Amino acid sequence: MKTCVGKKQMRIRQLSLLAGAFLLWSGLLMPAMLGAAPAISAGYVQARGTQLAIEITTGSNPPASAILVQQLPPGVRILASQPGFSNYDARRNQAKWLLRQLSPGKSTVTMTLDRAVSANEISAEIRFKPQQGGKMTTIQVKK
Repeated sequence: MKTCVGKKQMRIRQLSLLAGAFLLWSGLLMPAMLGAAPAISAGYVQARGTQLAIEITTGSNPPASAILVQQLPPGVRILASQPGFSNYDARRNQAKWLLRQLSPGKSTVTMTLDRAVSANEISAEIRFKPQQGGKMTTIQVKK
């Protein structure tokens, strides 16, 4: 009788260790190996002509705020944007948007330019600090 109970307890311990190892792997190690989903990703929906549009996708744990930086060709001006830009530096041909109170999902920044541009004349990036802390992160807006 003692032997049977001892074997059952040993089997329960083995299963508990196995379950614990699986939980550790699935909760901590697997996400690190696969690379956690980015807090933000972005891509141009429209990247040429006089209308530009950038779709921003935020994950389930978005940062509190982010900065979108749009680089334009020399002399090109933004006539209108939605939302309105926070800063425009004509010397650097650069517009910036401070995006606050981000929530999971998709949002779009659109702009109307004073002349048509091609996709290879423009670029944009998004800067943010992850919710969980860490350094400022910069991602390129995909074309």
